[in-house]
Amino acid sequence: VVLKKMLDPAFQQPKATARRRVVLVVAVVTLLTCFALLAGVLLGPFGSCPVPPSSTVSSVKKVNVTLYGESLCPDCRHMVLEVIAPMLEKGLGDVMSLRYVAYGNVRSGKADGEGSQGIKCQHGAQECLMNKYINCAQVDGVGNSDAAVWFPYVTCLADDLAPLRSPGEYGNRARECATQSGLSASRLKKCAEGSQGEALERQAGEETDGLVPGHSFVPWMLVNGAAVGSDYDNLDRFVCVGSGSGGAMPAACSELRSSLMHQ
Repeated sequence: VVLKKMLDPAFQQPKATARRRVVLVVAVVTLLTCFALLAGVLLGPFGSCPVPPSSTVSSVKKVNVTLYGESLCPDCRHMVLEVIAPMLEKGLGDVMSLRYVAYGNVRSGKADGEGSQGIKCQHGAQECLMNKYINCAQVDGVGNSDAAVWFPYVTCLADDLAPLRSPGEYGNRARECATQSGLSASRLKKCAEGSQGEALERQAGEETDGLVPGHSFVPWMLVNGAAVGSDYDNLDRFVCVGSGSGGAMPAACSELRSSLMHQ
């Protein structure tokens, strides 16, 4: 309408005042500005779709998983070799903060050289020693607190400790597993057989004895501080639920073992 008015011959005649022309020019500029602003709102800059900010992308939560066990326990070895190891192989280690508190079903009363602090390990003196090796392997500067580093060492021990008998055989196996796992055998030995190993043993005992509810068997598993009891074989399900609640669920959680497919 404004443009039509400006093109009208009557408007272009000399009698049209400068004031009328100024008013119409201002009106045209105002309309064009409004159209430009409206296009920017509807289409965004340059008519493109805006990219969502990176802060809107969900991140996967780390799940705190703690294994309370003992080095020579058959069920603990099963937990290490047949439950946790396959989980790490499938990539679930990326969403787990894993610890192994090696102490287990310890009783008071030092006997036959067992334990270093008046304790008796369930499977004998060598179990007390190997528990210390496991605890030491998770200490930075001796081993490594990253499960991707220390867990292969524990897996190696769990795979081959059962048939051993003499202290020398256990010591040799601890050294061999350290070499295979890229850890320092000398640092591990110094820790496990020295005062640092005793301190870690005491710390593991205090943590184990302070569990609420108290453990009634091993392996005893906590997921984000909650005990899973006898359902430890389904640890992957607990981890998947815990990690998926705050972000994208790991791809491995899309898989379901055949044993869980039917009632």
